[in-house]
Amino acid sequence: MRNFVLLWFGQVVSAIGSAMTGFTMSVWIYRETHSPTALSLAALSAALPALLAPPLAGTLVDLWDRRKTMILCDALAAVSTLMLILMLSSNRLELWHVCLANALTSAFSSVSRLAESGSVALLVPESQFGRANGLNEAGLSAVQILSPLFAGLLLGVAPVTTVLTIDLGTYLVALATLALVRIPRPEPVLAAPAARTPGRRAWLANLTHGWRYIAHHRALLVLCILFAVFNFIVASIGILLQPLVLSFSTATVLGSLYSLGGFGALAGSIVLIAWGGPKDRVQGLLGALLVSGLCIVLAGWRPSVPWIGTAMFVFYFATPLLFSSNQSLWQANVPPAEQGRVFGARTFLMSWSSPLGLLAAGRLAERVFEPLLAPGGPAADTIGRVIGVGSGRGIGLFFIVMGAIFVTLALGARWLPSIRSLGSRRPEAAAAQLA
Repeated sequence: MRNFVLLWFGQVVSAIGSAMTGFTMSVWIYRETHSPTALSLAALSAALPALLAPPLAGTLVDLWDRRKTMILCDALAAVSTLMLILMLSSNRLELWHVCLANALTSAFSSVSRLAESGSVALLVPESQFGRANGLNEAGLSAVQILSPLFAGLLLGVAPVTTVLTIDLGTYLVALATLALVRIPRPEPVLAAPAARTPGRRAWLANLTHGWRYIAHHRALLVLCILFAVFNFIVASIGILLQPLVLSFSTATVLGSLYSLGGFGALAGSIVLIAWGGPKDRVQGLLGALLVSGLCIVLAGWRPSVPWIGTAMFVFYFATPLLFSSNQSLWQANVPPAEQGRVFGARTFLMSWSSPLGLLAAGRLAERVFEPLLAPGGPAADTIGRVIGVGSGRGIGLFFIVMGAIFVTLALGARWLPSIRSLGSRRPEAAAAQLA
């Protein structure tokens, strides 16, 4: 796994630098404008390319050399950071400059991430997929824990340009590791329709190939639906965790709970790296989904810091197993030559539910769940006798309902024949069926 670890290291260092820049520019925007709307625009400028780019990015990843693609994307992202440094140094930086840099970096990162995820199956044997994906999850945890910590400390003693310059240096680390790594080109899948399509129709066939592959592979389609629901629920409970905790505790405690969750994810990733993951990846995925659902129920059950803290740690501890098992199943069931297009379509299908969860959570909490468990509310004398009544208890009920949906999905999916057979399905057979 030496080549993979070298590639992973460079990308994690670069991701920490990029996240530091994202944190720093959010602070700069609020200091300059004191406008939540400006912050929302900056966040939206980064989110939209991440949602829209994957299908096209996946096609480019499969058509181009993946190592060269990552080098090009990292170099272009570095140029956008350099643009911010120059505009800041000349006191000409404006909000639209930051939004443009966010959009460019997000688009380049989408292509680079797909190229990296599509390279795992080319660099490590299938028996090591769990360990490799565990490393990726550990990298994400490191980014979440270290980037705001480093950026916050630096902003207290140095100008904004210092953080951006460090980010520029992390891109150089990523480019240096990419220069040392050799990623073999995947063998073409001759059965794929796009490979047999002549002329101008080839481009359209490549763009739609990922969607058609997932549609013809029912188990993968079910996984997409499962994780779309997962993303919807995680986004909705994530935005409501703050009012849930603040209804009975302080902002300091809330921050500590977030940190505890980050350390839980890191601990889970370390265990996964040492273990290598379960041999039965389907059972590993569904087991982690079941634990996640129970933790969400636990978090909503009592207005208690130890109660919620335990739930958050275990939830995030199980998350690396959930995502690693899912990623390993996709890597084992999609030929490497087609992973860019299929993974791009998968990302698009699963990602749109997150903003829907963000939009729905506030309305459901304010208009449905909180009134149910307000003093004298419709459920105050029934459900309220069990989980309590008053501020935040409706949000607690929302957590319980969302967690119960998780548990139901985890238990129900075990009975689907397509899911049970997913662990033994070979990518060549799936490609032949699609052809």
